[in-house]
Amino acid sequence: MDKTVERLDKRPFYHIWEANLLYFLIAIGLMTVAAMAQRANFYTGMVFTEYGLLLAPVILMGFIGRVNMKEALSLKPLKPLHGLLIMVMGLLLLPTIMAVNYFVIWLLSFSDKVVLPEIPTAQNTGEFIFLFFIISISAGLCEEFFFRDMVLNAYSHGINKKWGILLSGISFGVFHFDMQRLLGTMILGIVFAYLVEITGSIWSAVIAHMTNNGIAVLLSYGATRVLQALPQEQMEAQMAQSEQMLSNPGLMLTNTLVSAVLAAICLIPVYMILKKIKDDLNPYEPGSTFTVKGVDYLVLDNYNDSVLAIQSQLVDQDPDNLPEDKKRHVTFSKLKALGASRKGLLWNNDKPKPQKFMHYLPWLGVIGLYGYYVVRHLSYVKG
Repeated sequence: MDKTVERLDKRPFYHIWEANLLYFLIAIGLMTVAAMAQRANFYTGMVFTEYGLLLAPVILMGFIGRVNMKEALSLKPLKPLHGLLIMVMGLLLLPTIMAVNYFVIWLLSFSDKVVLPEIPTAQNTGEFIFLFFIISISAGLCEEFFFRDMVLNAYSHGINKKWGILLSGISFGVFHFDMQRLLGTMILGIVFAYLVEITGSIWSAVIAHMTNNGIAVLLSYGATRVLQALPQEQMEAQMAQSEQMLSNPGLMLTNTLVSAVLAAICLIPVYMILKKIKDDLNPYEPGSTFTVKGVDYLVLDNYNDSVLAIQSQLVDQDPDNLPEDKKRHVTFSKLKALGASRKGLLWNNDKPKPQKFMHYLPWLGVIGLYGYYVVRHLSYVKG
């Protein structure tokens, strides 16, 4: 069979019901089989969770459903410069994630419901390398292929891009079943999804995810080495002090405010990085709009160094029949000199496509599971 015909026979997206059904089944697997496997051995349990529970079903469903994997999984290469900028952005996002997580812990500290996460920390270089592979590389790869490929792909095609970004981000946060990090993981999920949409490449989210998790592993390992250098009594006192701090509303509020100030500063370069990447990849794409001196324009076409546009008020008329004096041919450099502000296709007011309620039932089932987890967390009583 001709390869071109074969590709046309395949669909470039996953269906919403496929993504939601797998999401529900994997969530159940995460709370049962994967949880038992991780309790038995954290390292092998995590390998099973990431590769067997998350990555394998995406590929299997793609083959069964005759999905064009290259297109649906956004396997487009990423420019090295953009990859480097995304790594910097991943570092700059840490204060924002810390601020929102501290805020949740601050609220929980009033009722003494803060629980220290039971995540192994590396005690030596060998364990650090393996933990880095599991938590940074494997999680960054496998979780992104599920959430920013399958889930985002299904929602973006099935509803629209805005809802795709939002719902895939919420799904990512809920899936971690960690009440204290819920808002932080949701924000990361939304940012990762936005990166995939503006770059068209899953590798942008993989790099951002690996950077975020890798820094966390590195900081944890560094803190462990510092504690190991202390005398036994001093180390135990330091650990007890850290645990008490998480349950102290005053200290947690201070941490939240300090992190929020630092986050506000760091978000400025984050915005600039996102704008730089978007401008590099989508210079005045057809269908997007821009504003010059208070006048809105719609882009009809673009060329190597210029754009063809009309005023947005003329959009209801047939562009082909408009007089030439109503069309504007302007170079990119001229638009930059005029201070043009752009609005890309991503946030245009495309109406969401209607969906059958049955398609959302598995996703609602996961929300139910998370509600059960939250009740268990809030009913937890420290010994």
